[in-house]
Amino acid sequence: MIRCSTETMLGMSVDAPEVCKGLAGRLGQMMASLVERETRYGR
Repeated sequence: MIRCSTETMLGMSVDAPEVCKGLAGRLGQMMASLVERETRYGR
């Protein structure tokens, strides 16, 4: 499932189900917000 999400997030898997695409989108948003938070607070 993680591989499915990663493939969709990287745009490598075109045949992924809509649910997988949704999970990949959420995973990307969470990772981006974590990176932004770490950068902002210098951790």
